[in-house]
Amino acid sequence: MIGAVPALFAGGIAIIQPLSLYLIRPGPRRFSRMIGAYRIGASFYLAMAASALFLPVDAAAARIALFFTFYTAFVLIAGTGDPHYVAMVVASVSPKERGRFFGLRLAWFGVGGIIGGAIATPVLGILPSPRNFGLSLFVGGSLILLATLWFARFRDISHNGEGERVPLLTCAVDVFRLSRQRPSYLIFILTACLFILAQGPFAFIALFIKTKLDASDALLGYLNMTFNACGLVFALMIGQLGDRFGHRNAFLTGLALYGVGVGGTLLGDSAPVLFLSYFLAGTVSPTWAVSAFNLAYECAGEPDAARVYAGISLITAPIRVIGPLTAGRAVDRWDYPPVMAAALLLTVLTLMVALLIPCKRTSV
Repeated sequence: MIGAVPALFAGGIAIIQPLSLYLIRPGPRRFSRMIGAYRIGASFYLAMAASALFLPVDAAAARIALFFTFYTAFVLIAGTGDPHYVAMVVASVSPKERGRFFGLRLAWFGVGGIIGGAIATPVLGILPSPRNFGLSLFVGGSLILLATLWFARFRDISHNGEGERVPLLTCAVDVFRLSRQRPSYLIFILTACLFILAQGPFAFIALFIKTKLDASDALLGYLNMTFNACGLVFALMIGQLGDRFGHRNAFLTGLALYGVGVGGTLLGDSAPVLFLSYFLAGTVSPTWAVSAFNLAYECAGEPDAARVYAGISLITAPIRVIGPLTAGRAVDRWDYPPVMAAALLLTVLTLMVALLIPCKRTSV
């Protein structure tokens, strides 16, 4: 069931993002519709929190059912905005500064995550379960709504007129078309699939550390802060590396750091080593969010960033669902160490394939 949460998130996002190109058209109203999708999604996040806070403690089946219902609604509705957000960013930011922008974006996510972890840690440690998680979700949903108020200050300059709806299968067709025309894009798609498989067990690393240290739920709050601190540090570094030395090299750097983190989690026993390993394993997020999309956009040579972004999500959707679920099933059957060893081997394989992608440097 733990594996079902990231599988639902990744799979839902991958399904809804191509559809969002049909649901939300480019044009003057695109930004307001995107903000509306984020706000409606956040309301389901709050509903998810309420189900954990107010349902009776012994109503486990109802809490689980409502959690997955509201979480699915949150993912599907909020996820419709992402391709349009990325397209507006690409239209607004110079190519030689996109790595830096995506790095700063993820760094601010890290700041918010550290603050959120600092709030969540005492809640998870003091209040009884499941209400401790419900209150944490309520704070998170409220912050998402608050963030949209500031985000509403942005002005979309990417389109002046009303655009046409993109056919539903266009994204999948784009992926196959670009793969035939550009070998580097085909290699990227293979690399992306391997990388997503390698990060499938990431959701279980925190639980593996909690088991090793025999700690309470409060440890999860500290690990969340560690994860977001990693994003704060490495998002900027990976973004700068991509702008200066090429997004492929930045991608390789992030992969290597993730592999070191997974290996340290597998072999380490002390709290400092395990926290450092989790910190390094957290590079899985900035590596994908900062360098992977920029590398894909570079390999594709396709001017419509939203179509590239949604197409990658669509083609990797099955693996995003299968990866965490398979990892969870494997943990149930064989425990954590074999699963972490498999993640490490997949990371090494991903590194070897990624080396085949030509390296391009953005001219300054």
